[in-house]
Amino acid sequence: MRTLSKAIIALAVMTVLITAVVLGSGMLRSPSSGDRINTVVTIVPQQEIVEAIGGEHVSVTLMVPAGQDPHTYEPTPGQIMAVSQADIYFEVGSGVEFELTKMSTLTEVNPNMAIIDCSKNITLLDLGGQHADGGGQSRSMHMMGRTLTSGSLHLI
Repeated sequence: MRTLSKAIIALAVMTVLITAVVLGSGMLRSPSSGDRINTVVTIVPQQEIVEAIGGEHVSVTLMVPAGQDPHTYEPTPGQIMAVSQADIYFEVGSGVEFELTKMSTLTEVNPNMAIIDCSKNITLLDLGGQHADGGGQSRSMHMMGRTLTSGSLHLI
């Protein structure tokens, strides 16, 4: 469980850094009053971070709701509509099953949407099928947690 907490913290920090860079660099249009940056994220920790940083300037669509399995989750028509209007998608990028199977469809729906890979410049270590906590966490979260413990936080 401690590994999962570290992985979530790393993901949150990466999302914060990427959001700050994107919003601060002018890569996206500057929102006027009532004009929000439409963002899409894969998992709940990303949603919380983007909302905390973007505040009233962002609208965040969550693709895999809390309690849902990213291996089997199918996006709803409403989520697909939100993707079609999105400015940016923050993908976990470390092998989350939802992204592996759905990103090509989502980018077809909105080819102009910017895609930010939150695992970029993070070295993911393969645990050879071993789970650090013996539980059923997803492989990507284990790899992210393992990366944390191996001292790869030089980005932060």
